[in-house]
Amino acid sequence: MSEALYDLVITRHSSVKPVEQLVQDLLRIMEETGDNYLEYKLSEALLFGQGNSVILGSITFKEGQHFQQLFLEQKVETRLNPTSKKETRKPEKIPADDLDVEDFAPEHEEIELPYEETPDQPVNKQKKQKIITGASLVAVLLTGAAGYFIFEGLNKETGQETQQPTLSQNTDTAVGTRGKDTSLNQTTTPKSVVAAEIKNTTTKQKTTATPGLSPQQPKQTAAVTPDLSPQQPKQTAAVTPGLSPQQLEKLTAILKPNERTTFGYTDGKQYLKSRPRLNRLLELDKPSLGLVFAENIKDPYAAALSVLVVANSEQQKKRNLHYDEILLTMRGIAARPDSEHLTPLLTSALSQAHTMTGDNKTADKLLERAIQEAKTGAEKPEQEIQWLTRMLINHQHFNHSHGAKKLIDTLEAIASKTPLDAPENQLTNSRIYSHLASIAIGRGDKKAAARWLKKIPVKKNREYLQAYLNEI
Repeated sequence: MSEALYDLVITRHSSVKPVEQLVQDLLRIMEETGDNYLEYKLSEALLFGQGNSVILGSITFKEGQHFQQLFLEQKVETRLNPTSKKETRKPEKIPADDLDVEDFAPEHEEIELPYEETPDQPVNKQKKQKIITGASLVAVLLTGAAGYFIFEGLNKETGQETQQPTLSQNTDTAVGTRGKDTSLNQTTTPKSVVAAEIKNTTTKQKTTATPGLSPQQPKQTAAVTPDLSPQQPKQTAAVTPGLSPQQLEKLTAILKPNERTTFGYTDGKQYLKSRPRLNRLLELDKPSLGLVFAENIKDPYAAALSVLVVANSEQQKKRNLHYDEILLTMRGIAARPDSEHLTPLLTSALSQAHTMTGDNKTADKLLERAIQEAKTGAEKPEQEIQWLTRMLINHQHFNHSHGAKKLIDTLEAIASKTPLDAPENQLTNSRIYSHLASIAIGRGDKKAAARWLKKIPVKKNREYLQAYLNEI
């Protein structure tokens, strides 16, 4: 029968020595002087006193009693816990030679949204929206008579404002008015019945100065300013329909002040929970322990942000003693198996680490790579935008103005290349400027936020969001 093994855990201490000196004395009696990981574990246990940090693992009861006595002489109380099956190991360091700047990030096929949830997040929703049933087509015909008869041969513009059922239905109807969709021909509803229903419907609507429509009497009116519904067919080449109330609500949700627009936001808030301990280690001037602490944070993105805090601390102190260790730690985090879905953000963080260590050339190269990874890795446009805006927040937080400008230019380039002929494209364009305005709001600059909102296309959309900004 194998001998039982135990873990040595610090419970409390009553030493009057400074924690830093006490840690060194304990390392000396353990004959482990210079062990950064053990130094970090001792510091954590003595500073924060959780009573669950294993200092020595998988030792015999006799060995445990020996160390308990040595610790007690330093006025540090401990206990012995039976060793669990899970081993306590030091995190493995990845050799720098194996982590070249060119290939440190793993290839990936599937990227998940890391920090911002949206109501339309499921990827398959776009495919589902393309399925149009016969019943829904009848609904479109009953409530959008103009679209049906334009398709039937009138080929004339109409200014009638109607209420449409859904975004996906409108997309196909609008395409049909331009002769690119034949799905309307597939309905089994007799045209005579439809015409009768349309006549009844238009009579009930009693629109001011708008006669009932029939195949022989198309409506002839001057151009009418469209409402905010994205389902309305395109009126003229010079008029772009606005966004629906639901889509505008998505944009106001982006503008609303929240923690997502601040540095350090991560899913699970692991960075914010870990920051007080990291600050304490940096106050003790222990950057190496801070890096070990960062390395042990479960969330890779929170760990990378913590490394940037250590790097920033060293930059402010104008020290370069730990630069290699900073870069090695950051690359090790990026190479974790659970980091794959965060590759663009981690590449950007590594870029910032190089900026802090004075290697601007490599920093620029890595930022370009991060931008490209966001483009190729995003499953839908808003995911790319969210990644880029998160990178921008981090660059602005550390006053990395060169990288911040490059990210802003990238976002504006995406907006300028997005055509406004479809509601979804219009939403993508507006979302970019809303994110930029939101970041400005988070920095307390409402004037800059207003300037971003002025770039949103379509006057009604712009006025709606500017009115919301005034209420914040």
